[in-house]
Formats: sequence, C-alpha cells, structure tokens
Amino acid sequence: DPTFNLTLGVASRNYEESACVDQDTFVEVAYRGVPLASATVGRLCAGPRMATERPVVARGEAVHVPETVMDALVEEMRQGAAVFDVALKLPGEIDGRRLGRRCRVRAAATAAAMCTSDLYWMDL
Repeated sequence: DPTFNLTLGVASRNYEESACVDQDTFVEVAYRGVPLASATVGRLCAGPRMATERPVVARGEAVHVPETVMDALVEEMRQGAAVFDVALKLPGEIDGRRLGRRCRVRAAATAAAMCTSDLYWMDL
C-alpha cells in the first residue's frame, strides 16, 4: 500500500486574476508506467501575483506491481535513484482525453526539486 507525500503549489502571474486548481483535480503517481497511488487535490487558489501550496498524500491500496518492475524499484530505491511519474489531472474530458500536467520526481526530492510543466492532453 504505497504512500507518497507531495506538495502541490499554485502561483498566479497575473496582476488581476487568481490562479486555482479545481475541486475535482486529482494527482496520480506511477513508476515505469505502473499506477501506484492517487489523491483528490481539492480546491487551491493563489491571489493575483501570489503563490500558495499545500501537502497532498497520495495512497494506493493492494497495488499489483509486476516482479520485474518491483525488482527495479527496490534497486533504484537502494541507490537513491528512483524516479516516479506524477500527473496532475484536471476535471472533465473531451473525446476521451483529459487536460493535465505531468512531471518526473525523484524519491525523497526536496521542496527545491520543484516540478513545473505546461498543460497537455492525456489519453484516458
């Protein structure tokens, strides 16, 4: 049952408008294409020219990880080199696709190891 402690940050570069993450936005964590954990983010807003962040705990339950993937994960964790894919998925879909952001994060990354990315369309 994997658990990931993440920090979600939102910043507005606009002088007049806030930037928000919608209530139904969720985050998914995967390793080598294997989904491990997810969490609903909840609404988070930053006022004009402001930034804010909040902790998000993504959890998985009875996750099946293929043996070869598990072996690679164990070895990379031992070396301190495991890299996880984190996807922030926005609510709603169009033609079986969802708007979101994806990045790669090292295990035990510090707050200085921030991940930013542009929005893109993900196949569901």
